[in-house]
Amino acid sequence: PPSVQAAVPAFVRTAKSDYVPGPKALATLKAGNASYASGQAPAATQKSRIQALASDGQLPMAAVLGCADSRCPVELMFNVAPGDIF
Repeated sequence: PPSVQAAVPAFVRTAKSDYVPGPKALATLKAGNASYASGQAPAATQKSRIQALASDGQLPMAAVLGCADSRCPVELMFNVAPGDIF
């Protein structure tokens, strides 16, 4: 069977990024959750993204309250990268 690969974010969201309006953030979270629920594999986090977050700071597009269960981090449930949500 063909491998399933999630789209890699086109850019790294850092404190230097533009603000994401609420409706756009919600749409992104809903699309990411639908991807997760359908079984689509998340994209790997690139080392350059982690380095950019460390040097430029974070500007999450949303805050999500959830369980602290490490078996399913919120980044996986919404198919987003580190720094995109808090």
